[in-house]
Amino acid sequence: MAYEGIGRGGLRDGGRGGRDGGRDHNKRPRGGGDGDRYHQGGRGPRDNTPRPTECEVMTNHNKLDIVMDPVNVEGPCDYDIFRFKVEFKNVRRVAVNDPETGTDTVNFEEQEMRADDKSKKRFFSGPMPWRVIKKIITEQREKDSNFILDYDGAELAVAPRHSSLNGQITENGTIHFRVRVKADCEEDDPEANKVRERSFAVSLTKTTEVPFSQIMNAIRGGNTSTEDLTMIINLILKSSAKLSGMILLDPRSPTVYFPLTEQERMIGRRGLPEARDGTSNLIAGVSQTAAFTKNEQIGSGGAFVVTQTKVNWADKEYWRLSDNHDDDRNWIPLLLNGRNPRIAGVPIISTEQPLDKDTINLVEKALAKIRFNIRYTIIKSDAERDKAMRARGKTQAEIEDSRRKVFKDQGISKDINQDPHVRIMRSARDYTFKWNDIDITVSEYYLQKYGIQLQYPNMPIVHVKKGWFPAEFLHQKFARSNDANDRDMIDQVLRYYDGHAGSALMQDVIEKRRTLLNQIRADGLSLASRLNFYNLRISDDPTCLKAKIIQTPAIKFRNERAQLRDGDFNLKDAIFSKPAALNSFVVVNFARNNQRSCADYVQTMLRVAVNHGIEIPYVTMEVARNYLENVTVLYSGSHPVNDALDAVGRAIEMAKKVYIHDSLNIFRRNNDLFKTFCYNECQCTIECAVLPPRSVNGSVGLLLDYNKLSSTRNPNAMSDNMAMDRYFSHKIKRRNGEEHYARLKIRITQTDTRIDPLDFRFSKGRHEAIRRSNGEENWVTVNFIGYCYECRDTKNTGVILDVVEEHDVEAFSYIHNICDWEVECPSLIISYHPDKDKALYDKVKCVTNQIGGYQSQIAVAETFERQKNKNQYASAVLTKLNAKLSNPYNKAVSWKSICEESVGDVDSIPWVAVKPTLVVGIGMAHGLGNCGETVVAASVCLDGGCMRLSHCCFLQQKSDIISTGNIKDIIKTSWKEFTAENEKCPERILIYRDGMSDGNFERADGEIANIRSAISEILSDNSATIPITYVICQSQHNIRMVPKDETQGNRRGQTVNVYSGTCLDHTVMEFGALSVTENDRNNYDFLLTPQAGIKGTSKPIYFRVRINENSELDKKTLEECTYHMCWKYPTATKAVREVPAVKYAKRLANQVLSGLKNFRDGGSTWFGKTFELINPQDADENGEIRPYIRMTTVDGEELGNMFNVVDLPFRHHLAA
Repeated sequence: MAYEGIGRGGLRDGGRGGRDGGRDHNKRPRGGGDGDRYHQGGRGPRDNTPRPTECEVMTNHNKLDIVMDPVNVEGPCDYDIFRFKVEFKNVRRVAVNDPETGTDTVNFEEQEMRADDKSKKRFFSGPMPWRVIKKIITEQREKDSNFILDYDGAELAVAPRHSSLNGQITENGTIHFRVRVKADCEEDDPEANKVRERSFAVSLTKTTEVPFSQIMNAIRGGNTSTEDLTMIINLILKSSAKLSGMILLDPRSPTVYFPLTEQERMIGRRGLPEARDGTSNLIAGVSQTAAFTKNEQIGSGGAFVVTQTKVNWADKEYWRLSDNHDDDRNWIPLLLNGRNPRIAGVPIISTEQPLDKDTINLVEKALAKIRFNIRYTIIKSDAERDKAMRARGKTQAEIEDSRRKVFKDQGISKDINQDPHVRIMRSARDYTFKWNDIDITVSEYYLQKYGIQLQYPNMPIVHVKKGWFPAEFLHQKFARSNDANDRDMIDQVLRYYDGHAGSALMQDVIEKRRTLLNQIRADGLSLASRLNFYNLRISDDPTCLKAKIIQTPAIKFRNERAQLRDGDFNLKDAIFSKPAALNSFVVVNFARNNQRSCADYVQTMLRVAVNHGIEIPYVTMEVARNYLENVTVLYSGSHPVNDALDAVGRAIEMAKKVYIHDSLNIFRRNNDLFKTFCYNECQCTIECAVLPPRSVNGSVGLLLDYNKLSSTRNPNAMSDNMAMDRYFSHKIKRRNGEEHYARLKIRITQTDTRIDPLDFRFSKGRHEAIRRSNGEENWVTVNFIGYCYECRDTKNTGVILDVVEEHDVEAFSYIHNICDWEVECPSLIISYHPDKDKALYDKVKCVTNQIGGYQSQIAVAETFERQKNKNQYASAVLTKLNAKLSNPYNKAVSWKSICEESVGDVDSIPWVAVKPTLVVGIGMAHGLGNCGETVVAASVCLDGGCMRLSHCCFLQQKSDIISTGNIKDIIKTSWKEFTAENEKCPERILIYRDGMSDGNFERADGEIANIRSAISEILSDNSATIPITYVICQSQHNIRMVPKDETQGNRRGQTVNVYSGTCLDHTVMEFGALSVTENDRNNYDFLLTPQAGIKGTSKPIYFRVRINENSELDKKTLEECTYHMCWKYPTATKAVREVPAVKYAKRLANQVLSGLKNFRDGGSTWFGKTFELINPQDADENGEIRPYIRMTTVDGEELGNMFNVVDLPFRHHLAA
């Protein structure tokens, strides 16, 4: 796991602290303490200090400048940069026999690497290219100190015109070198004498020249193309760092790590942080990248070097660096014996018995991911060999050393001589082969030939190119740790960033950058002197700028306004602005040893939910208090991940039994009906009451709401006849033989008016009905008399034909049978887990959301039980639960945001709420490796408050660019959801697009063109135009900004960060995002830090406006609009770092990606339906292959294909 740029900016969970906060150095109330990671601090006294509107920030940008102006900058200049294509060839010795003399002569043969050769890809993904170029530079500089060459690790190199390299260019523009390097280690490796050498031929072919005048113009802020210049400067920075002895863990990354001898000083402590088993160290490094910026203001813009500190976990090669490397006990073996034996990190039961098949497979997979070293020492001496070595002048020490065998940088491979081809075998004692015409085991072979008694003969043997070796010979190689997800390892990374946060971060950057600049390269040059050869220098001082602080919105609950503390607020005593209703729930308890804890969790959640205004029917509360076991599946198996589908299915059956079939007789006893929502083929979500059967095997009917038409998917789908039918609930036969279509009604003592069952409930031990007066609805206490049937004309439901009492009905049938509808029951599935096992979490989310179509809330026993204030914990969970339970009827939101443009008390976001605006956030998640799918998810804001969202999710072949079909479907689905919710079409579109790197900006234009095409198809008008604003959101970048000094920032505990809402939109904004000319003021970039960091350094989001056709959406408005949206994330009572629509889309994409494995290899079967992932062979009309989920019956009958893999009927807010 990589930790580049990780930080805690924006985390809210702090310690409990005291309620009375202290004051900071500016006499401002600071609030209660920061506390531990699980509890927020006390609020402290309210801070009435006016919020500043601007502040001075320090960035990690250092100015890149020119050392001196050349005399002749227009013509050929010494500092013009030549670019070379680098080509490597293998060189091998070939013996050629001379037929005349009969003697052999040695020739050298050069072999080209084919472009499609896998070995070439492996070559460039490893350290060998750097090793070769480094050897060339070292040898050439020994001859001529003016030899300058920098290399990118692949097929590109650069040099200034004045380098002596250019004097060696032949007429065809090529330079040739031949060099010998160590094949499997660095030249200065302690075991380099054990490693053979390889020969390479290297050709440098000159391709282009970059005039220094172009470089000088870009550095001084001129309007020129900077793509090539950025690549060249980045190449020089990376090459100089690597060739100065810095460590490169990933050849594709610009991050370099300091030599191991420097690490204690760089980490800032004696003794490097270690993993629990001592096999990995945390090491520090830096990344440097060039940035050419826009010259928007006089004296601003130009070129910068952006420096960021990084830490990462690396597998150690020795237990202790200070030990003698010749001591075999110092090397770290891959087979570790002790209290917890394991091989390559895979736990094993014992080293005394062979491994079972499943463990062997796990060990093989673990070894396939890493490179390792092989070491062993021959015990048995060979007298003849020793005598021959003495004759060649070898000392006894050299003879002894020759018995120590070392093979560096090895990897497992298939033995083609075995059938089938295998890479690993069960044990050295089991495998036999022919040696000296006898069958012998591997363990006997090493004993007889080498005198080596294997310590673990029952352990596996593995195959590498050198042959078969026992696992005990394998040793760990220094490399980036593949598995650094241990909680302790993550905590140590966070502790490092917490200790270098805010202003301390910039001091850390300055120190590490200074060390890097002065690091002496193998060729005797430092990075600073190296840049001087190109007439460039980097300023010592970080760039300080003035940033604006955007004012916060007003956050309002139903009963009060929230008291905002910079970047956050709390829910104490708050009633949600629009609470949802929890009509039914069911529990799946996977923590079978925590039954009491599970019950406590459920009851706490429901109790606190009522306090926040969430409507919970009396019956649902009674079930939680007295009949919880009747809606709880207590899992007792040993494979919860495998059994989750069955467990959730049983829970749903329990819910239907209790709520729909009234198995506990609660509804009948209280003269009440179960209210929920239903959905049919017309794509209409309708509120309904369930009419339970009179017998166990009887049918179940539905009474539908006829006053509201909630057609969230297809507003024109319901015909007049269907709308009329929706009024009736029964077809009754009176005792006199008359038949009528009727609707069930309720008689009460307070009025002769018959009450509709949907306006009637049993609550708090009494019956209540809705009283409507002056446009308001209120629940009032009433006395229940009984049921009756209101008969109406089928052609005109406004005409009442008769009212029939219940006792006068001889027989009836239901107009709407539950079999014809999808009924929401339960409204929520609560899954209670013992711990944070991700596999179980992913499986339950897949089963509930994607397969079952139900909302779910996952709780972790160990998290809930350690809460000191469980009510506070429940409040935090209920904000997202309120979002999950939001639907077209209740339009639930936990709070409103009020801005200057708000009309009255309407929930609104600046600019968005002025006219119908389609706001869509798009996120992506990619499968691992070369195979797998890309998941594209989108969230659409359903109203001007941007807190109620609907989601869609599509699959495609792996790509960073959204396919034509998917982007069109995203826009069409979002448009339909928005139009159904607002009963009007959007008049403009604002897209927030995550997951796009700088290199793909031009390809974004294709997505924009497809958005236009989708709009034309929706409106059936090719000339129709809707203004589009397309904003790229970059969260993975190296830019940091911290307060210039502590008076300019917001202190939380020991950390001082920028204020929530700090925005920087000048000087350091890069070229590259704009699709139009620089003079178009409707296009702009900005850095925004919405979150208030408690620990770590608050990292901004880089918003890059690719196109902006909404002329009224200027820079200031979009910044304010974006910041206000960040306060509308239902999962947290704070301003979050990312726009919630994007944040939810990314979460959903990752959630779906994790669940795709459940649809492969035959798929999953659920209540008679099979869901299977299909990767079609044929392209669609757009020439694209789009994976989808195919639904079939168990008999193979096709039911349809799901391209939108999260098409839930009732609740669209999935990722809360």
